[in-house]
Amino acid sequence: MLLVGDEIAETDEYGRPVVGDSFLVLLNAAGNGVNFRFPARLRGRPAQLVLDTADQNRTELDADGGYVVQDRSVVAIRFPRN
Repeated sequence: MLLVGDEIAETDEYGRPVVGDSFLVLLNAAGNGVNFRFPARLRGRPAQLVLDTADQNRTELDADGGYVVQDRSVVAIRFPRN
């Protein structure tokens, strides 16, 4: 699930667009790990691993724009707005 922070259809009290960071939430209910590729619009952008339920100590992201989500786990990755 991709939550795109620069496509929020809301404005603030001054009429300015509301923008924020984007988040990619990856869910894997399978019994084996799955290699997910980031959407093209996010590849090459700075990213921060927020949560990996299979490995609480992991902080590194793959430089090629993908991530292996372990079996029966959830991953959340933050892409700061430009």
